[in-house]
Amino acid sequence: MLNQIAVENLQTSSIVNAENNWWGDPSGPYHATNLTGRGNPVSNAVDFQPFLTTPPMPPIIQGRAFLPMVQK
Repeated sequence: MLNQIAVENLQTSSIVNAENNWWGDPSGPYHATNLTGRGNPVSNAVDFQPFLTTPPMPPIIQGRAFLPMVQK
């Protein structure tokens, strides 16, 4: 499911750094400078390049597995 807008910068006098993110599609976010982007859209003044072309992997946690405590 795509968002209406993933990142919206209302203070366009500065650039929001949104590089190296997954936008929901390998083509990147939709923006006027990336018309082939089929991912979540971004507003102007958002630096989205480079972007991830595959979803990120969940972190691998090494060590002991923790189970939730159940109180009786």
